Amino acid sequence: MKKTLALAMALIVTCSMFVTAFASTSETGAGTIEFTDGDTPTIIDPEEIPDEWDWEVALDRDLDFGEQVISNDTQTYSSVADARTAAGRLAGVVVENGSIQDEWVLQVEIGHFMIEDDSSNLVNTMLGFELELKAHDEFTNRPLNPQIVNDVTLEAEDAPQTIMTITPVSIVGANWEGFLEVLGGTVLHIGEAQAEMTWSIVIAP
Repeated sequence: MKKTLALAMALIVTCSMFVTAFASTSETGAGTIEFTDGDTPTIIDPEEIPDEWDWEVALDRDLDFGEQVISNDTQTYSSVADARTAAGRLAGVVVENGSIQDEWVLQVEIGHFMIEDDSSNLVNTMLGFELELKAHDEFTNRPLNPQIVNDVTLEAEDAPQTIMTITPVSIVGANWEGFLEVLGGTVLHIGEAQAEMTWSIVIAP
């Protein structure tokens, strides 16, 4: 038994010496890759989000505050509680950003609530209102570096408000609930009034 063991050890030593001698003739090489900046941010269709991410982003940015009675008292209406359809409960935005620049933001502003009068002219129907957009859900496909989603309060023709900081090289999304405060006695016409919200991607001021 001892003789066999010695022979096996000798074979192992011989093989190790052979491998060491072969490695001494190796050469080195280099791997090369070049990176360029990706596409700047753009708002995309929430339906393009992969199913496996399981994001429930509202399909558009329309909010509905229901059918309300004109009041002399200040009233606040919720898009979640008062919307006439489920589609009008939340405003959803999805931004795809291929750039490594970190100064991009999403801003939003609002115009006046307009309505058709008896002559089919669009007129301003609400002299006093504020629209507060409160973050409801937020999503990102970039782990450990989520975007910043803000609550903002908008008034007609005020300066745009920053509502989201866009994370570099990612897809980010969010939903907002709307709270519309209408000053008592400021609604001048009956009918369905609409105000246009504008969502813009800009370099942070």
